[in-house]
Amino acid sequence: MKTYNNTNLSEKEVDSLECLGTTVNEWRGRNIRLLQHPNKPDYVISDGITFDNTMRVIAEEPKSAWTTSLEYAEAGKVYVSR
Repeated sequence: MKTYNNTNLSEKEVDSLECLGTTVNEWRGRNIRLLQHPNKPDYVISDGITFDNTMRVIAEEPKSAWTTSLEYAEAGKVYVSR
């Protein structure tokens, strides 16, 4: 699997972060974990793996970009965007 890590964190550090929830982005073809950023409370680390398991994309993003997904996660649901 090819990994594109667009953060300053190692993959091991990313894997140890608290998971706030998961989401599915059908347009990008990824299952995504939303992880609490270790230093910025208003940010997440998105960790997405393509449906065919060939690519992993890790990015630092504001929580505001994931509002719906995070709300679904708080309710125990998984948001699927199409």
